[in-house]
Amino acid sequence: MEEWGDEVKETFLNKFKQKIDQISTQPENCPKSEEFGGIYKCVVTKQTTFFDQVNPTLDEIEIITLFDTRQDPNSLKKDIL
Repeated sequence: MEEWGDEVKETFLNKFKQKIDQISTQPENCPKSEEFGGIYKCVVTKQTTFFDQVNPTLDEIEIITLFDTRQDPNSLKKDIL
């Protein structure tokens, strides 16, 4: 984010916060990942997705990784597995 301008940062952070608020009230609102069982895939922007999972024991949602979709998808596996 160091390379982003202030307006771009602000726009991204607002979208990210909206998605966090959304899954805070409706954890299963984002679709489940087809590749990773029990993990949800939440698109923030066309280029940015985060993956999360619900921990019912702690009544929490854990964000596992924030992923730039322009990267090699194989790099995602090491973040999640």
